[in-house]
Amino acid sequence: MTIDELYYKIIDQDIIWWILSNPRLKTQPIKKAVIRPVLINNQMMYQIETFTEKQAFHENVTSDGLLHSVQKIMVESSFKQLDIFTKKHDYHVLVNKRGEIMVKTAPPTKQVATMAHNQKKQYILEAGTPIPFLIALGVMTSSGKVVDKKYNKFKQINRFVEMIDDIITNFDETGTQDDSDTSSNRTLHIIDFGSGKSYLTFALYHYLVYIKKRQVKITGLDLKAEVIADCNLLKDQLGYADLSFKVGDINDYVTEEPISMVISLHACNTATDAALKKAVLWDAKVIMSVPCCHAEFNQQIGKDNFYGLIEHGIIKERVSALMTDAFRSKWLEAMGYRVQLLEFVDMAHTPKNIMIRAIKNSQPNIQLLKEAQVLQKELGVNLTIFN
Repeated sequence: MTIDELYYKIIDQDIIWWILSNPRLKTQPIKKAVIRPVLINNQMMYQIETFTEKQAFHENVTSDGLLHSVQKIMVESSFKQLDIFTKKHDYHVLVNKRGEIMVKTAPPTKQVATMAHNQKKQYILEAGTPIPFLIALGVMTSSGKVVDKKYNKFKQINRFVEMIDDIITNFDETGTQDDSDTSSNRTLHIIDFGSGKSYLTFALYHYLVYIKKRQVKITGLDLKAEVIADCNLLKDQLGYADLSFKVGDINDYVTEEPISMVISLHACNTATDAALKKAVLWDAKVIMSVPCCHAEFNQQIGKDNFYGLIEHGIIKERVSALMTDAFRSKWLEAMGYRVQLLEFVDMAHTPKNIMIRAIKNSQPNIQLLKEAQVLQKELGVNLTIFN
């Protein structure tokens, strides 16, 4: 049987979804593809979501174009496995090097999901359920209704929690404490540099303690004494015993505790570099950083370095931001971290920012560090992250 023959056999069976996985070559950029039917403007379509190590891409095709799209993905990524779930049967397909397939049929295991393209978003922190810290911060009413003017903030808080949820299992791959501890009783020590009003710090505490049932010790650090006093007052009112806030500077902060995660949101200019270096020094398992104010690169880079392409200030500013975060990512990779660059929306403003999410997964790579240092010299910059 061929893929074409299988397709025509099942196309009328109320397909729930397809999963293409297990690429034959590890170097293939596409690691997995998921296909599901969707209704868009009352027309049946198929949404194809392809995943690389760091990104996801979406494409909607008609039923007439589905077979061609599947064939194209199978050829380009050389997947060895294809799982198709329909209302009548499950099909588990293995593909050999010659493109021949072996099909195993099993009873159905999946239920037909809604095909609405714009179905209601399911949040980790649910609307309609009273959540004490969101009520205290004015995002929710006492009944659990999200305040209309705060709905964007509610979504932003949930987006941050989702980013934590994606990587929470990484805390247990290697312990930051005695390996005799089990994952359920190991305390997660977390530092939030520049915590500010701490919407996200409170969200993190609630998620880890009340949803994931983890033991934590979270410290928020900020330079503004008044803000810190307000945050400590609120955490006492909420009964968040293992959350504390301190007045302090990133560069001066010292701890003897093993650190599981470092958060740094909107640390200005090279303060982000200081936070990243502290995190690496502590061998933090997870780092989440949203940099801002990339002045260092902007001040050093000359027009000639980019052949006159950054003559306009707005272009130079954006290039500086992207290049700075690219160099930070390379430095973290050289320090033994797997790095993802994600889109993140500022809590107070509308522009979208880049979040650097890094997970420790290997030993430092000196050669990669040297290559990045050479590249910065070629661009005529000397960045704090390398010093």
